Amino acid sequence: ASLPLLLMPGSTQLPLSGLGLMCLGPPLVYAVSQKELYPDWGKRLWALPLLVLIGIGIAWANTRAVWRGLTRWGGTFARTPKFRLEGQNGRWADSDYRLQADGSTVGEVALALYALTTAFVAYVTGNQGMIPFLLLYAASFGAVAGMGLAQTLAPRRKRNRKLPDLDKPEPKKNTEMHKGFTEIHGEKPL
Repeated sequence: ASLPLLLMPGSTQLPLSGLGLMCLGPPLVYAVSQKELYPDWGKRLWALPLLVLIGIGIAWANTRAVWRGLTRWGGTFARTPKFRLEGQNGRWADSDYRLQADGSTVGEVALALYALTTAFVAYVTGNQGMIPFLLLYAASFGAVAGMGLAQTLAPRRKRNRKLPDLDKPEPKKNTEMHKGFTEIHGEKPL
């Protein structure tokens, strides 16, 4: 639902109720796939609302990526952060390799505000059938923008890195293992 469409005279008469049925497609595909793959598929469906929320919320970033891919040659590629979290002591916020907020966050906030404004106009103009979808869009874009801001603004802790003790002797290499390797492969191990 778009704001200009809602502001158009006679917009309450538009036959848009069929669009609601089309929204059932992706969640239904997900549910059927989980049922086919896992015996505990019912437990896995708890993640469906979160999947829908994030799937809608990343639409702005995906659109920007497609547009850049179609209109630009070269440029930089921002990799997905790999945080190498180990055990319960690892924290992604301490990683030097985390992405900073960019224009996507601003776009997501703008789309969340647009959806909220459009939901208000839908209420005022009597188009209550559109309000749940608009609120879903607002929540989705707001959640993804909020996650981006939270990751950017998360405080980093100083790491206590242990320096090697230079007074300790290095452990001896297992020369028997190296001899066996050389006999089998005919070369020295790296």
